[in-house]
Amino acid sequence: MPAIGDVVSRFEEPGGARFVAHHRENGVAVVEVSGALDRPSLDDLTTVVCGLGASCEHVVVDLDLATIIDARTTLRSVVRLALDDTTPKVCLVCGRVTARILLDRAGVSAVVPVFQSVGDALQAVVMEREGFGRGWQAEP
Repeated sequence: MPAIGDVVSRFEEPGGARFVAHHRENGVAVVEVSGALDRPSLDDLTTVVCGLGASCEHVVVDLDLATIIDARTTLRSVVRLALDDTTPKVCLVCGRVTARILLDRAGVSAVVPVFQSVGDALQAVVMEREGFGRGWQAEP
């Protein structure tokens, strides 16, 4: 198993998004997404997240450096991940207010939790494991 912070996956598509996955402590991986998050890039993101399923329980998808092109397509991809029993638990991180509004209007936050920072997402996992909270929960 890679050491904490090691890059475990790097995937780049010309003109599309770039993904870098890092293993973190406690069975959590963080996938940093940068560039245009269009339909082909969302399919690639799904592949990356599913590939991490064997090595972690939770995946944080960090969208802070990504540009969301189609929020509804993002919703469909997130729903696929959330409903698949073979993938780890997934949450999104999106610190930009405008992008959070897009995700909320498309209904993404009703399917998976959306945090403002990677630190907030990681803290929720630790608190759940220590018995202080529900962990990652989508907003009703």
